[in-house]
Amino acid sequence: MRVNLLPLLVGLALLAGCLGASEDDDLLMQRAEVTDDQGGVEGIITNEAVEAVQDATVRLQGTSQETQTAGDGSFALSLISPGDYTLLIEADGYIPAERSITIAPGDITFLDIVLTSTPSTEAYTVEQELVGFVECGIGWSTDPNPLPGATSNAVALCAVPNIAFDNSTNDRFMHFFELDPPIETLVYELTWESQEAALSTNIEIDGFTHTPEGTLFVDEGLPPITTRLDRDVFEATDQAFQDRCEGANGTEQNDAFCGYNFFEDGWPMQTRVFASGDCQDIPARACPLVQERFSHLITAFYHEPAPDGFSQL
Repeated sequence: MRVNLLPLLVGLALLAGCLGASEDDDLLMQRAEVTDDQGGVEGIITNEAVEAVQDATVRLQGTSQETQTAGDGSFALSLISPGDYTLLIEADGYIPAERSITIAPGDITFLDIVLTSTPSTEAYTVEQELVGFVECGIGWSTDPNPLPGATSNAVALCAVPNIAFDNSTNDRFMHFFELDPPIETLVYELTWESQEAALSTNIEIDGFTHTPEGTLFVDEGLPPITTRLDRDVFEATDQAFQDRCEGANGTEQNDAFCGYNFFEDGWPMQTRVFASGDCQDIPARACPLVQERFSHLITAFYHEPAPDGFSQL
């Protein structure tokens, strides 16, 4: 039996043409023109949500070629001399982008570009409260509203012999959290019930305990302990780490934060709360901090500083 395959082959060829249409199809609102001696570039610009970015400016650096994207995010630049170029893309609400392209005669270079939204500059605050009990020998806390990436540890708060480590003591509560780069003000407040027992507290860069560069605040006394760290404190800290790495103070260091920009990469922070004065030197059961209820509060203000006199207490 003989079968005529010609209609089937023609149909498959037409179907292949339809399925193969992508960057060369006629669906784009803007298309590039080329000649035997000149090339072109076209493409689609979208955002992270895969939405078309309209009215973005697309410019070919070093030439007068410039266009704006259409409603479907498409753009096209035509009749470009062969060579290597940089394509610059700008749109309101997005971080500017650039792409390196090579133009070949008679060819169209296709680009699929995704723009990243610029971070919001609106003021906002993040609040966190750790509440619990301070006991003689152990302390713990609950963290109902953690900052992004925040963790907390429960450790002893009164001086307690540690048999496993040759009578060393573990007498600190430590809390780790991250501050976003646009930090303007950090308000820190610690309060507890006793008016007779003192506590000490430190605010530091995580990993740089007991260093002058990494210590932003130290205090001890009766409740409450409060402080306000404004942008000038963070700027001084950032500069201190730069000086540390560059050896500006005569002691060049090579540590984890060399080449790190706090105002771009964020602030890895820690707070330490521990028994003050004689409380660390007397037997655990004689320590005056026995089932003391405490509150450890942090409020971070971004893009705008905290109002004068702000307090959660």
